[in-house]
Amino acid sequence: MVQVGDFLRYQNQFFGNVDFGLVNIGEKVTVELMWDQPNHRFVVRLVRPSQGTVAQQFMPYTVPDTTPAVGPFRNISANVYPANCLGTRTSADIDVAITKVMTN
Repeated sequence: MVQVGDFLRYQNQFFGNVDFGLVNIGEKVTVELMWDQPNHRFVVRLVRPSQGTVAQQFMPYTVPDTTPAVGPFRNISANVYPANCLGTRTSADIDVAITKVMTN
C-alpha cells in the first residue's frame, strides 16, 4: 500500500501537511491541488474512482499573496520514504504517471 499526502514548502519550511491515508498499489487515483485565493488556502483532493469516493482537505497559508514569486520553476513530485530500521537495510521504489497538468 502507498500513503497519500500533501504539503507545501516555502523558504525551506514545510507546512500544511494533509494525510489521506493508504491506497492500494496499482490503484488509479487522481490527486488535485487547487489554489483558493479568496479563502487564502490550497484545496487538496483525492479521487478514487474504484471506490467512488472523493476526499478533500485544506491547507491555509499566511504568506501574503502580494509577495512576488521567488523561484523560476514549479515542481510536481512523488517521493518515497522507506522505514528507517536499525540493522536492516531498507529501500523503496515508486512509479508515478503524471498525465495532465493544468494551470490558470
